Amino acid sequence: MSNWIDTEQQILKCMDVLEDLATLAEVNEHDDKLCDKLYAIKEVYQLRFDKLWSLYEKSTKDFYGFKAQAEKKTK
Repeated sequence: MSNWIDTEQQILKCMDVLEDLATLAEVNEHDDKLCDKLYAIKEVYQLRFDKLWSLYEKSTKDFYGFKAQAEKKTK
């Protein structure tokens, strides 16, 4: 089970880049072109993380569903 928890924690840790990009944009608010690029990159990564998170949730749900079925068969 710790592998799922470790995976979840790593995904969440990677998502910190979204806040980093927003912070960089705020610090460089005087440079409109740079801010636009940073926010665009942030949006792309947000979409990627949303997709990854959905896949992670589906995978854990499937895993525990299969595990429960296997446990019922062995009883």
